[in-house]
Amino acid sequence: MITGPMTVPTLILIGELDDWTPPEACRKLADGADDMGVSRQKGEGAAIQLIVYPNASAGFDVPSLQKPVQYLGHRLQYDKTAAEQSSEALREFLSSMLRERL
Repeated sequence: MITGPMTVPTLILIGELDDWTPPEACRKLADGADDMGVSRQKGEGAAIQLIVYPNASAGFDVPSLQKPVQYLGHRLQYDKTAAEQSSEALREFLSSMLRERL
């Protein structure tokens, strides 16, 4: 369990159809809700950036999941558009973090 504010800038990339880690839980975390055991108020600690990809499931960035599979009761499927967008979002996020540190 996380206690206290998050101290590291965080990027969350998730599919809207993810049934493993529901996007709503990530939205609450990004908004500062603490029903996940995170003691954090909005604006406190490091920034959390959340990007939710429409129509994407868990595993959207795993090319070997071209055909959807069920794993432990959860749907996993690759989504090329979401994967490409998430790669770009990660590059932009890391670049912005490096610029802030220089």
